[in-house]
Amino acid sequence: MIAAPDGFREDTMPRTDPKKSMSVVYNISYDEESLPYVTIYYNIAYSGITFLKADSFFKASFRLNVNIKYEGETIVNKNITEVLRTKDYSKTISSEKLFFGTFKENISTGKNEILLMLMDNNSNRKYVWKREVPVPETPETLIEN
Repeated sequence: MIAAPDGFREDTMPRTDPKKSMSVVYNISYDEESLPYVTIYYNIAYSGITFLKADSFFKASFRLNVNIKYEGETIVNKNITEVLRTKDYSKTISSEKLFFGTFKENISTGKNEILLMLMDNNSNRKYVWKREVPVPETPETLIEN
């Protein structure tokens, strides 16, 4: 699991099945013009995605769809594709070997909905993380809450 520094909100996928482990931490910040943005950190256990043998290594591929809505309207919709390779089979089934990713997006003040959907390209399994994220008008309001 990712350690959550002060001011961060942490949400973790239920770990009822160690093959389905994706953890997410997000932080609301403001730039020098007091415009809000969200930074999202995520990790995915190698055991949660399918690796296939390819020559002398094992290869996994997944797509992460990031969708952010403000008042029901999509303001961010992006896809991130990652390919992982390892020569060590034991890493492909490890719940302790993790892939880490991060991204930052501008958001609006008010109620935002953030949806992350991970699609394993080899098995077509999906993992979904969804949260309503309220964003205060000013950074001072965020600190007070």
